[in-house]
Amino acid sequence: MGAWWLTFQSMDVAALGRSIERLPSRLRPLADFFSLWTRFWRLEQRPTLYRAVLAAMLLLGLFAAIYSGIFLMNEHGVPVWNSPAQMLIFFFIAVAKGAVVLMLFVPLLKRMATGQRIPIDPSLRPVAAASVTLTMVVWAGWLWWLGRFGTVAELRAANLFMGPYAQAILWNWWIVGFLLPITVLMSPLGRNKVFYYLAAAGILWGSYAVRYFIMIGGQALNRSGASYLAFQPNDHVLWYTGFSALFMVGLLALLLSILSLERPANPDRSVKGAPAMSAKGSAYHG
Repeated sequence: MGAWWLTFQSMDVAALGRSIERLPSRLRPLADFFSLWTRFWRLEQRPTLYRAVLAAMLLLGLFAAIYSGIFLMNEHGVPVWNSPAQMLIFFFIAVAKGAVVLMLFVPLLKRMATGQRIPIDPSLRPVAAASVTLTMVVWAGWLWWLGRFGTVAELRAANLFMGPYAQAILWNWWIVGFLLPITVLMSPLGRNKVFYYLAAAGILWGSYAVRYFIMIGGQALNRSGASYLAFQPNDHVLWYTGFSALFMVGLLALLLSILSLERPANPDRSVKGAPAMSAKGSAYHG
């Protein structure tokens, strides 16, 4: 709810208000409710509350990245989850995902909503590259430790990751989730936006893949005998994942279509003999 509220607080309040006013009168209370009445007041006008909310969101953002790893550590009967390794993996890959979302997808969404182009922030490239590299270092170190110093149950998990799941891990995590993004982010290929988006998609896919393998690796160990070697997740797990992704995209599309801000005329080119952008547009763009 905090992230949802701050999304509207980050918008141009005047344009948001005009968008809501254009709605039929019966829909305006609903729009105000879902935007948490943002058009009537700005958080930054109250400095003390503003700083308190930022501090709270920082802590909540940290918790959101690592809470599943913490809960897995407290899960009894699954030794491979009782390790801080997956918490570090989840944290580092979350930072990498956040970097590519801010670097690429936020500018894309702003252009969809307002028609304005904003440049890619180059300072986020090393953040994404370093975070996905640290994720892979922890993953590789964790598997190395499991294979040499783990208990019997942990050795079974290592056998899964390095045996039946090895090929899937190689393609979905090592190649798509790590090598592809690093190659693009740390080479001249990063100058091409198409490769940039491929790297971002690779990080997002790799993030899901590594969580997927950690989860099914722990679940498989509870199966008896050798049947854990052939364990696959139930179909409903994949259906839920697909539905969640489609729901997120659909909700975003609905938000953009209902509360889209005004598109400036000719946002990417200046009119001959006139300045490229008005003072108001320049301030908002900045």
